[in-house]
Amino acid sequence: FQKKFLTLTFWSRTSGIVCASLLCSSILDDEVRLSLASSYHEILTQHSAKPELLQPFIDLLRGGSAEVVAKLTFNLDKILPILYKCASTSNGTVKVTTVQLDRILIGCNQVLRGTGAWRSHAALLENISVLKNCLSHTQLADTFIPVLQKEVLQARAIPCRVAAVSTLLQFMREQPEKKKREETIDFFKIEVAGHPSCYRRMVYLDVVVNVLKLFSRKFFIQYFLDKMLALIQDKVSNIRITVMSFRIKTVKLLPLVKKHLILPDDDAVLLSLEKAVREALTAEKDSRNRQFLQTAACELSRTETRSKGDKEDAAREKEEERLWNEDRLKEKPAVKQPTSPKSSKNGLSLPKSPEGRAKSPWRTQRRAIAVVRPQPVVVMRSGSPAPKLSDTGRPSRLPLSTAGREKEKETLKRGTVLLC
Repeated sequence: FQKKFLTLTFWSRTSGIVCASLLCSSILDDEVRLSLASSYHEILTQHSAKPELLQPFIDLLRGGSAEVVAKLTFNLDKILPILYKCASTSNGTVKVTTVQLDRILIGCNQVLRGTGAWRSHAALLENISVLKNCLSHTQLADTFIPVLQKEVLQARAIPCRVAAVSTLLQFMREQPEKKKREETIDFFKIEVAGHPSCYRRMVYLDVVVNVLKLFSRKFFIQYFLDKMLALIQDKVSNIRITVMSFRIKTVKLLPLVKKHLILPDDDAVLLSLEKAVREALTAEKDSRNRQFLQTAACELSRTETRSKGDKEDAAREKEEERLWNEDRLKEKPAVKQPTSPKSSKNGLSLPKSPEGRAKSPWRTQRRAIAVVRPQPVVVMRSGSPAPKLSDTGRPSRLPLSTAGREKEKETLKRGTVLLC
């Protein structure tokens, strides 16, 4: 009944927002909250100019469990642009600011990183990349870049680290200040590529792949090529021996790098790639790894380079010049509205937890209840009937003993007939 009620009420444009607010704040059934979380982007698409949907969204997150947050993450790329637009153009009608939305997203990240839902966590880290179109470069640098750097280093699942790398590079691309861009680049070089842990150094290879997708070849050659070539001479024995090791995976990246080169401008870069492979073949003593290196060297020699008038690389360079223009620094960034204690009382307040729910605002400490359904009773019947223990005086009904007694009776009858 609740699901039918949820489906029917949103067909009405006048009462849909009121119903959304009631469902997010007062309904106790988690199934209804999960259904609402998985379809909230559809509600926002139909009512994209309604700031009244901001508060139900916050109530849904704060009053829901980690499963509710996980349902929302897969459609955050559709939800966040509408919410940030409503928060910036509400004109005081709804007391929810973009700063509060930032804190809500950081809280969602904290909830998911403590659970085993790594797919939802990776979707969150990947979909918040739409914030580059919603927030200024100063807000991205102050709020989200430190969070993404932490996830690159400490996220448990590798897809979460890769998603954090991709979003961090996109936010770095929006930074017009050269100093802040170089801080992020130094983070990748020192904390990732230069770390003693091989697992963290392996993330740098995903950094290289994403840089080749997002940036121009000149930017990659200037900042990321040297560290990638240094990883070919990695000295960890486990990395050298394993098939999916650091060295082998790095050499597989070399043909990808060569595809982005333009000759004769990048002759020196191509010579450095060939020199790195030649030195790796000379230093390698393991026969299995040497075979992989020879295969990668042949693949590198067969790979073609780009033409000189490549339009894709030229468009990337032009876009980087526009984004990294110093005139953008003179533009006045969006001012964050400070929240006073008075406004915080009237504004974003935690919903009252009804009876039977946890007191924690995120309800992550509430234990999950397993619903045990009644199982069908299966009666096992044996192929042959078993003898009863109570009838001790009754002769045995086993087939062998019965047949033996019948034969004895027949022989006795025949003997008596012959005597007679």
